[in-house]
Amino acid sequence: MRSMRCEIAVLSGLVFALSGCGAGCGKKGAEQAAGPVTPAALAAAPLAAAGPALRDDPAPLPEGIKRGDTCSLPLWLSSPAVGTAPTVVSGDLAAFAGDFQPVEGSGASAWGGRDAFYRIDLQAGDSYRFALRAKSGSLGLFGVRACAAPEQGLLFGETAGKAVFYTATEDGPIWLGVDAKGDYTAAGSYELEVFRLPSPGAAASGPEGAGISGGSDLCDKAPPLLPGKRMQGNSRGATTQVTQPLKGSGLAWAGPDHFFTLAVKKGATYQLELDTLGQFAGGLYLLADCGQVAGSALAETAASSPLVWTSDRDGMVVVGVDSSERGVGGAYELAVLERPAK
Repeated sequence: MRSMRCEIAVLSGLVFALSGCGAGCGKKGAEQAAGPVTPAALAAAPLAAAGPALRDDPAPLPEGIKRGDTCSLPLWLSSPAVGTAPTVVSGDLAAFAGDFQPVEGSGASAWGGRDAFYRIDLQAGDSYRFALRAKSGSLGLFGVRACAAPEQGLLFGETAGKAVFYTATEDGPIWLGVDAKGDYTAAGSYELEVFRLPSPGAAASGPEGAGISGGSDLCDKAPPLLPGKRMQGNSRGATTQVTQPLKGSGLAWAGPDHFFTLAVKKGATYQLELDTLGQFAGGLYLLADCGQVAGSALAETAASSPLVWTSDRDGMVVVGVDSSERGVGGAYELAVLERPAK
């Protein structure tokens, strides 16, 4: 995509540094994890398998044109369901002929290489994470609303290796363009990952075996967490912001909260891991019940560390997903693993 380059505004401000858990973190009753935690815990709570990556397009192709060469004849991405694993498609720009002339004299002229185009149909409110991984070459990912004029109406632009988070503001398709930096011969191989996130305010639901989607804004309406499964939620726009939830805490929790419940057994150890997907800085806390939302936590941790807690009771506790910045929330994943009492 070349002539759109002058309008490219690389997304910024989406990736926040996850806050560390310094002195005064206040893990009351918490058991420290033995050594660093790897992604194995989240892998042990997998999402449902993704469906087909691409849809068939019966439209005939002109002679000499490959599907994906142009915006009007794109590869058609299937719309994955919430709660399924990311859809991944791979390609090599050397096989595509798509190319747009950059606006003369613009900084966009560096993106003069080959392009591959994908279409995905969205409804207003759909939230996605798009991630381009370059196997070779210097590549970028661009999103446009108008296929007829891809140089206009740019939705986002980002270099490979940096995720793009996008929430549709209207019904209809958008087009994703993978482009190479350099002259018209520039190319490179890649993987494009498409991951559908829960929309803000989504009700608790999800495919069988995928856990649930969406915590509750209100503690007394919190859905249950399911140990051994991965949960997804989106706290953007959540109405509950408990600004002083943790007495004696060294962490600041001024942002939107999402609540879940967790059935616990005395002597069992629970490990909870929160991935904020780079959308907000925050963490987790455990409360004895909804009547103590502003009380002391049973345990707490920033998202950069797992919360490991050995229960001293049988019954139900409250899990809070919280943001450290007032008014700032976003999509997240939460994995819960249970280690039975010895």
